[in-house]
Amino acid sequence: QPALKLWYFLEDVRLEDGPFEYVRGSHRLNAARARWEYQRSVEASRKNATDRSGSFRVTDAELLAMNYALPESFPVQANTVVIANVRGFHRRASIQVDIAKRVAIHASLRPSPFVPVPIESPLTSWLKANSL
Repeated sequence: QPALKLWYFLEDVRLEDGPFEYVRGSHRLNAARARWEYQRSVEASRKNATDRSGSFRVTDAELLAMNYALPESFPVQANTVVIANVRGFHRRASIQVDIAKRVAIHASLRPSPFVPVPIESPLTSWLKANSL
């Protein structure tokens, strides 16, 4: 289901600090992605509750097999807001230094997937118009 997260970064985030990464267009479902999600859900259902991590992790090879691009990094300056539709693949990039930090204020919006009729709102209109 679509979900929105935002990060307001209070300090600069450099490449070596592990910036936000996003796979452009991965919020759009395709047949390969549907198969990948189904396979992952079956695997997760076979694990006991203590083994479940909650989020599926994807490899670069799996992204390419689903016809998506590799993740783009978004290093940012202080006082920057990053807003993402986290239905798409996203992650924190690898940290390249011993001590890295990302000082941010974080928020999320996860509308209920069980509303019987989609509700158009300024937020959903904005997401449709501004999705990568």
